[in-house]
Amino acid sequence: MPPPTSSKRKRPLPSLLQPGSWRNKRSRSNSPSGSAPDSSASSQGMARPHTAGQSATHSRISSPDAGFEPLAAYAHIPVDATSASQGIARDSLITTSGSALNQHTNETPWTGLEKALAALHITTKICPPLHSAIDGLRSCLHIFEAVKPRKDYDELATGLTAMVKLLIKHMSVAPSRDIVETITDIAGNIRKEVESIDKRQSRSGPHRMLGVSGDEEDLVRRYRRIEQLFRQLQAEASMSAWSETKKNRVDSQLEKLGPVKLASYNSMLSMDIGRRSCTKNTRTQVLNNCMVWAGDPRGAKIYWMNGMAGTGKTTIAYSFSEELEAAGQLAASFFCTRTSRECSEAKQIVPTLAYQLARRSAPFRDALCGVLNKDPDVGSLNAVLQFGSLLAKPLVEARESMARNLVVVVDALDECSDPHAVTIVLDILFRFAADLPVKFFVTSRPEPSIRNSMMSGISERDRPDSILYLHEVEESLVQADIERYLKDELDHMLPAHATEIEQLAEQAGKLFIYAATAIRYIQPAGKFADPKQRLKTILGVTRKSKKSLSDLDALYSAILSASMHDDALEPEEQDGMRTLPSVVSMQI
Repeated sequence: MPPPTSSKRKRPLPSLLQPGSWRNKRSRSNSPSGSAPDSSASSQGMARPHTAGQSATHSRISSPDAGFEPLAAYAHIPVDATSASQGIARDSLITTSGSALNQHTNETPWTGLEKALAALHITTKICPPLHSAIDGLRSCLHIFEAVKPRKDYDELATGLTAMVKLLIKHMSVAPSRDIVETITDIAGNIRKEVESIDKRQSRSGPHRMLGVSGDEEDLVRRYRRIEQLFRQLQAEASMSAWSETKKNRVDSQLEKLGPVKLASYNSMLSMDIGRRSCTKNTRTQVLNNCMVWAGDPRGAKIYWMNGMAGTGKTTIAYSFSEELEAAGQLAASFFCTRTSRECSEAKQIVPTLAYQLARRSAPFRDALCGVLNKDPDVGSLNAVLQFGSLLAKPLVEARESMARNLVVVVDALDECSDPHAVTIVLDILFRFAADLPVKFFVTSRPEPSIRNSMMSGISERDRPDSILYLHEVEESLVQADIERYLKDELDHMLPAHATEIEQLAEQAGKLFIYAATAIRYIQPAGKFADPKQRLKTILGVTRKSKKSLSDLDALYSAILSASMHDDALEPEEQDGMRTLPSVVSMQI
């Protein structure tokens, strides 16, 4: 079942295309936006979507209706070079409805969009990748225009026209070199969306393509994605005149938050501890459904993926973060781990998320710096006040200008050293999440304190739609992924040892950690070993019970026993291996 949706009324398409204001700051995001994934996949064990009749009162985490304002009519606003570089005040832009854009002409919304794109095409010669992307978008406008009976498409065109006209004004000031680099990344992703639309058209022709509801929905989704990318272009272009002095001052403010930079999903620490993404073509159903939840504007604001030790939570969270990053939807990430003192402190989560969000979103950074200007010591406040000042307030203030469908990923909360601090963080999330323009993806083991917070925050009726128990995903699906992972890691032993590898996959059951531990033993990094003999040793471990952790204990015992007689070890290392079982027993 797919991840959850809230029970709120679905907003009409025009409400998703509101161009907001852009502050006088430059965005230097390290997050390249990518094509939205195919959202048609489903998964057993995933959450089911809400139906339209479900009441929003049954969950504290359902997504509220956003009070969006009508489309702005940007075309009539005079903008000189100074105002373009300094940003345009929001109140001066939101003056009329989107229909006012064409009220003095007889042109259709699509004619207006074509003219606006033609003008932008000329303006963007300074940036060839964007110039090419605009050319590609112009070439596929007829596909959208072919669906004239649908009013939503005309409103989509009107909204995008408004943003294109504003972007032209911003681009009238020559952007700096580093801004051009960021714009180039965004332009590449506009091109990807256009190419995807063009491929569908070439397979079936525009009229046939738009006659299928699934294709129409995909088309609208990609159009919205293009609209979101134009939002980012506006932000980047409007920040091009941000002075170096101001940049240094803002950098100093953000650094004073004391963020844990190693907590990012892809930090240097991730390499040191072996954190990685899923093997290609594994956990695809889980990941596809996570992306569907992330891209659904009606989706629940908090989603909890939990599972027993070894079920692959962190690896899935890593892959999910990668996909969000590629789609331009990753707001921030905090991967907890006991291997780092800083990354195991729950009190560091809020300042770190605020820091990362500020680095990725210029509108949020502007709002956050406004808070820090008024209270430079807000980072020393208690957790509730910190969350309100560093995340909630800036997010609400910047919501109209931020990209849509952003997701914050917090992995392995059970690895935090202070369970009480974790409880406080979760309680704060449930208190604020419904009113924020971002979603939260949280993973952990089902530890009692975490489970209690989740159960009190999510109503009983909504739990099946807001929680994924990873260890309850059908075993056959998990084993197929484990077998694929093992064959990928041991491909040099195929096809001669295919049967043994399949036996190892069956022996692993639903525990990815079993398979990963076996791989580290069979082919240790930086050491010579006989992989065939080591595979034989592991296959000699008999399953003693139906309890998966008992099987894992047996695997560890076999590895320790074999290691004691490893000639590659120094004598003192062998002595250490012999004392290890006693130490482990004392800990138990």
